[in-house]
Amino acid sequence: MPGWGEAAQARLKSSSVLVVGAGGLGVPVLQYLAAAGVGHIGIADGDVVELSNIHRQPLYDPDDTGRNKATVAAEKLFLLNGEVQTTVYSYHLTATNAGDIIRHYDLIIDASDNFPTRYLLNDACVLLDKPWIYGAVFAMEGQLAVLNFHNGPTYRCLFPTPPEPGAVPDCETSGILGTIPGTIGMLMATEALKILAGLPVVMQGTLLHWQATEQRFDKWTFRRDAEYKKHVPATLDALRQTDYPAFCGIRDETSVSADDLVVQDRTYLFLDVRNTDELPEPWFDHLRWSLDEIRSGINQPELQGDVLVYCQTGSRTPEAIRLLKQRYPDIHFVSLQGGIKAWQLAEMNKRYGRT
Repeated sequence: MPGWGEAAQARLKSSSVLVVGAGGLGVPVLQYLAAAGVGHIGIADGDVVELSNIHRQPLYDPDDTGRNKATVAAEKLFLLNGEVQTTVYSYHLTATNAGDIIRHYDLIIDASDNFPTRYLLNDACVLLDKPWIYGAVFAMEGQLAVLNFHNGPTYRCLFPTPPEPGAVPDCETSGILGTIPGTIGMLMATEALKILAGLPVVMQGTLLHWQATEQRFDKWTFRRDAEYKKHVPATLDALRQTDYPAFCGIRDETSVSADDLVVQDRTYLFLDVRNTDELPEPWFDHLRWSLDEIRSGINQPELQGDVLVYCQTGSRTPEAIRLLKQRYPDIHFVSLQGGIKAWQLAEMNKRYGRT
């Protein structure tokens, strides 16, 4: 292929990429990077495979249900290309571990689905001088950009501040056509291969947006903001002390982690703010009052004591708790970090002695 010779392929083999998230975006990224011959791929994801994931994450099959995504993905990549070395991080990246992990890779790919992770990745990559690729999907559209590449613009240059909690629905809330993350993930992998192989043209300083309904691609250019560094922690130690969920408005209220919840003796009234058709089904006594019902005020239940509020991944609980506090000013509300998916994984880890 013109412009792609043996030297470019050798650069791929000697390169390393960290893919953060092994879900809808991460699956096509991982498959294409492994098939292309990238030498070392790190996979970071603390979630487990669910049957409802598979329509947009076809790397997995029903037999993988309940297993950690990063672990399963590494096994499947070995079958695809046995010469690719993989490193599995079967947990989520946080401010305390991100710097120590990212420093070992040439390129970072954000295949996550939440704003705290994006701002964390941006700041860690800026401090460690690592290029990274951002991607996001919603319903029938998606977008991507190459960031912090050769002194190019960063995520904070593109989005200086995060949106209000709940303003951008996640895939669990809005639904998504399975091909959407596949297409955006393929485009992200293409940019990654161009960077790793040293091709001269990379989509730097450009936000690419795809609207699948009309099959329309749009591009917007943006520049490096001279003021962006004022918002990035000065050192990795400062980054480790930064509360990125709080920065994104996700923990304005009291919260509890899934790992702490499974060992606590404290009694909560559990309030599920998901829609009735969302899985997994709770395995414990609970009330279900969806966020849409909370907004409208219909089917209002009686609440008392300490109420633990949860959704699928934690993205809807800030808005739910804000509205609940207006309706129940005397009730103490607690949010579950990571939602019922994180709780499910913590219960499995406790049961089988995993860490």
